[in-house]
Amino acid sequence: TDLLPAGLLSANAKARSLGLKNRVRCLQSDMIDLPVRNNCADVIFAHFSIYTIPEKEKRQRLLKNFKRALKSDGLLVMVNPSQQYDPQNIIQASLELDERKKGKVICLLKKWFVYPLTKWFGLRFVHQQIKSGNWHGYTLEELATELEDTGFEVLHSEPVYGNSAYLILGRYRLISI
Repeated sequence: TDLLPAGLLSANAKARSLGLKNRVRCLQSDMIDLPVRNNCADVIFAHFSIYTIPEKEKRQRLLKNFKRALKSDGLLVMVNPSQQYDPQNIIQASLELDERKKGKVICLLKKWFVYPLTKWFGLRFVHQQIKSGNWHGYTLEELATELEDTGFEVLHSEPVYGNSAYLILGRYRLISI
């Protein structure tokens, strides 16, 4: 889900490029109240999204809706910013990855032409919102606890983006009696 059409267009394009278009559903919606039926998803990806909800109670409501939408043994993959969110660390980690995967020329082009704009117009804004308390930066323990408190089993967690965010993988298992 995304409130902005640009995010949906990007997600749909990525799904098409990966040959997954028929298995991905993108919705323009507020994600707190997911407009989907129960037990309909194998995987939910929440990349840099839940942190924009400053109230813990609303984040818990969202996580319960994720759980409701997931099939038994469904996976929730989340990435959220850490309390140590640092735009420069994100760019440095991205440059190192670019150099390994795409070579020095692409890395230099991105370093001088792409990442300065990314930092100025996107990453700095996120950083300011987290520092002001409008958005929520996590500790890894807090993120894991939020998942566990809503019935997810944490399968894996790790720092990403130059320690400026955490990736966490949770599984929801419907218990039948």
